[in-house]
Amino acid sequence: MTTIDPFAPATLGPKELRNRFVKAATFEGMAVDNRVSDRLIEFHRVMAAGGVGMTTLAYTAVSEDGRGAPAEIVVNRDALPGLTKLAEVVHAQGAAVSAQLGHAGPVAAGTGATGLAPSPSRLVLAAVTPLLPSAQRTLWRVFSPVGGRWRGIAHVPNGNLRLRDRWSHLDARRRFAIDLNGLWDGAPSLLSQQCICGEIMSGLETPSGCTLFGADCVPDNPVGACMVSSEGTCRIWHEYGIKAVSQ
Repeated sequence: MTTIDPFAPATLGPKELRNRFVKAATFEGMAVDNRVSDRLIEFHRVMAAGGVGMTTLAYTAVSEDGRGAPAEIVVNRDALPGLTKLAEVVHAQGAAVSAQLGHAGPVAAGTGATGLAPSPSRLVLAAVTPLLPSAQRTLWRVFSPVGGRWRGIAHVPNGNLRLRDRWSHLDARRRFAIDLNGLWDGAPSLLSQQCICGEIMSGLETPSGCTLFGADCVPDNPVGACMVSSEGTCRIWHEYGIKAVSQ
């Protein structure tokens, strides 16, 4: 077996990296008005100073209607000065920098834009369809559908998957003694009972319709899942939109 030294220099296309450590694309949430911010530059400077071979800027969109969140960087002439400065700062630390570039497709609808997705075509279907039957056969060979509760929404018949008996030795619920009832001791709290994250995820409500939004439920002290994730609806509304509900 060939042993690869992760600390040794490596070639990525035409670029020479000082090692094989690459900071993967993650949603930093530090862009301001679709531009690079000083905070974002400092974030990647620290990554480079820490010794990675390359750090990756994420997420950058090819157009305004391709953003997954309102403030995400749109790669155009206006963004060029900030991108140039970020690259120069990272290069000064001896690292390379790349960018995750794309179009959010239907996810862009979360920013208020009309979600776009590839139109059906014979070419696309021909490339994808042959893979689906084998993938589905593998899926159903390992998992079986069972009913379960979708967080904050409802009990969904056959809405969850569970490992079949053949693979049950890999099931954490069987391998470990987990007291599921104990996990709920003292929970849910009164605040979490007021959370309407389920309705928000279902499209039946908006964050501004929740009495907790921007008051008891904020990014530093979230109550529901929609505020926990950096891509959650409430988190996006709080950082880029309405800050608090009118009382």
